[in-house]
Amino acid sequence: MTATIDLIALPHVPRELIALVEAGETVPPYRSIWLRTCNGELPMAQFLRGRWYVARDQLPDLAQALGLRLKRSSRPHGVIARAPLEQQPHSRHTKEWV
Repeated sequence: MTATIDLIALPHVPRELIALVEAGETVPPYRSIWLRTCNGELPMAQFLRGRWYVARDQLPDLAQALGLRLKRSSRPHGVIARAPLEQQPHSRHTKEWV
């Protein structure tokens, strides 16, 4: 038995991303995502039979490539949220915070 991959046509991707990202995040419009896809910036998009698609399981990767913050429930397993840069130690050898 072969597994089928759930593909989402690129025009429908912004609507799907809204459900994955934190409240207050602005999902880019279709045209912006399309331009970045055509420029090769979003390698998770696939061109099949004259249309661009993204596999549903690749949506979290796409959201991160677009600079969006995922909801906790949408993060892939093993992904740990990093502290914002201003809260990270400024030196490898000190414990002081910036």
